[in-house]
Amino acid sequence: MIKEYFEIPPARPQGGGIKWPSLAERFWQNVIKQESGCWLWVGTTIPRGYGQIGFKGKMLLAHRIAWELRYGEIPRGMCVCHHCDNPACVNPEHLFVGTHKDNEDDKWRKGRGCRGSQHHNAKLTEAEVLSIRSERQIGLSLSTLANKYGVSRKLILLISQHKIWTHI
Repeated sequence: MIKEYFEIPPARPQGGGIKWPSLAERFWQNVIKQESGCWLWVGTTIPRGYGQIGFKGKMLLAHRIAWELRYGEIPRGMCVCHHCDNPACVNPEHLFVGTHKDNEDDKWRKGRGCRGSQHHNAKLTEAEVLSIRSERQIGLSLSTLANKYGVSRKLILLISQHKIWTHI
């Protein structure tokens, strides 16, 4: 897989034999090395700030290309994670390969995770969760609590069973 990404393609049969730049050449056209040590991707990005580049009808993540250019193929199912926490960075020295769990653990260790009412999708506060648990213990039904707090019965059940909002 990696070899086909970085080979210079043969001359195009039509159009006067124009040679198209390889993926590696196009990659380097979109990188600016910063004094901070980060190499910033200045090409197209996805909403979370990670660089992307098109190749053979697919969109590839720039930091994964950077890893492959330096170290070779990424093991199947593995993530390429950032030590620097800068999604636009493509400096291979700032990257490491790990599982999704490794990436999540790294995020929490660095204090970048959000939970509870700080999460962007949170519908409840910590105080409401504690109230739900105490009201459920005194016998209020799932439906009653769901209506009171404007959430689903399933959410009330998971909260009362301590399967979610486990940090409080």
